[in-house]
Amino acid sequence: MIAPHEVTHLMRQSGYEPYLAFIKRTPDMMNIPSDGFARLMDYFSTKRGVDLFDLDGLSEKEQTHAIEIAYDELISTLYGHLAASKYDRELIAGLQGAFKDMDVFFGELNSIHEQFKRSRDGGKTPGSD
Repeated sequence: MIAPHEVTHLMRQSGYEPYLAFIKRTPDMMNIPSDGFARLMDYFSTKRGVDLFDLDGLSEKEQTHAIEIAYDELISTLYGHLAASKYDRELIAGLQGAFKDMDVFFGELNSIHEQFKRSRDGGKTPGSD
């Protein structure tokens, strides 16, 4: 069984369009000028070795890719914690005020995961045999 965090990365790596679209919409679901957003992005961009607040010297294509990778890491980590029902203090502190509506964000992300799983299972849903 693949961990939920890694399944999220797999959706990006395999070019799963609903997830790629979600990554692109993620900034619109965030309170970008908030301290919570700054803490989250600092934490995740540092984890991926990309400073999203300093992309000087990168081409537009490289900037777009770096941003996509950082948001993918953010989303993957958050979903991994959500799926495992475990939230550490640092993560919770970072979430405070970072989202416009966390329930909408996680609801849509969960739906995308379910769609991806069904697409991988040949469209079967539990109990559809």
